[in-house]
Amino acid sequence: MRCLRPQPICTLNYDPESQSPTCCPLQVRPSSCVQRQCGNMYTASVWSGIVQIIETTGAALEGRRILMYSYGSGISASMFSLVGRRVEGKFNLARMQAQVSLAGPRG
Repeated sequence: MRCLRPQPICTLNYDPESQSPTCCPLQVRPSSCVQRQCGNMYTASVWSGIVQIIETTGAALEGRRILMYSYGSGISASMFSLVGRRVEGKFNLARMQAQVSLAGPRG
């Protein structure tokens, strides 16, 4: 199974009548390949999602906000946001993207 490369970001709003039915899959699919292959990994799904969005998007994340959300089966949930920043060295987004291959061989 291959992950789709991300499409342009849709504008999210609170009006379900005006929300495009294709917007959510375009935003969620690039960070959910492992979950679709392995099933529910519970909290690990959030962390694999971060790696997957770096793999599919790389340096294009610079300056963009990512919302991460995980809910448990009971009492708690976690939500946090990340912002891609340009850095030099081994944590450079483009470098990490070149080294990660969760979705299988690239074509």
